[in-house]
Amino acid sequence: AVAAVGAGLGVAGGSLAGGWPQEGRWWWRSRVIAVRLDRFESDSLFFFFSSARGIMVKIALISTSATTCSGPGGEHGPTGVWYEELATPYYAFKAKGYDVDLISPAGGPVPIDPTSATGQWVNEPVARFMADKTAQIILANSIPLADVAPSADEFVSGYDAMYMPGGHGACEDFLNNEVLIGCINAMYAAGKPVVTVCHGPICLVNCTKPDGTPLVEGLEVTGFTDSEERAVKLETKVPVLIEAKFRELGAEFSGGADWAPNTCVAGNLITGQKPPSSPPPPAAGAPRPGGRCRRELRR
Repeated sequence: AVAAVGAGLGVAGGSLAGGWPQEGRWWWRSRVIAVRLDRFESDSLFFFFSSARGIMVKIALISTSATTCSGPGGEHGPTGVWYEELATPYYAFKAKGYDVDLISPAGGPVPIDPTSATGQWVNEPVARFMADKTAQIILANSIPLADVAPSADEFVSGYDAMYMPGGHGACEDFLNNEVLIGCINAMYAAGKPVVTVCHGPICLVNCTKPDGTPLVEGLEVTGFTDSEERAVKLETKVPVLIEAKFRELGAEFSGGADWAPNTCVAGNLITGQKPPSSPPPPAAGAPRPGGRCRRELRR
């Protein structure tokens, strides 16, 4: 339902030094980690990585701490992180042997959007996470963001990639979070993957490129669409509409049909629209230079 990220970003075998798609594979150049993006699945933004020289890949999984969000029309709650967007990548990272830190702006217990913990929204990773005693301890004891980011440079040196799940809570404590903004700016400038999905991309609104222009300006991005926000009747209870704001900032926003999987890759910035509720279709091709969006419309 969300993104898997990798890090260090290097070339395996030396055959594609910083090159672009060849035989369905895309390689990024870096010093220590080989990254291969050889398939995109509609319900995931999955990078498949292979580490070099036995170096452990370390991922910052940054969730909201907020239980409500508010906009001009009032407050919405209870909310939090959308469970699937947390649980699915957590186990994907662990399966690859990556070291994952669960981080949140406030630290401590991570709130779960109650809707995402019921009924059709409880997929296999969510059910597994609910029953996983170790995962539940981690969920109750997330690391305060300030503890791992005393400075943006220290955050970059400590992590190979960062991933921000959504849930409406992200609208409350991601948008103007100066520490998070600084970490994203620094990771993007360093060429390390910055990945976010659904409402998570609201964290990009106030981010900038090294030249001071909006981070999303001129880039192909996606996120929870304005149409989807209106469909759930919360368009006045969020501080900004992600799609409208991104367009205002000069982004090339690419929204799929409501609730359909949609992934955009723009260099080391990867965004996803929405966690789907159905199994993935067959693997798709790799992104082209400069960004690409992939949509799968479910029938």
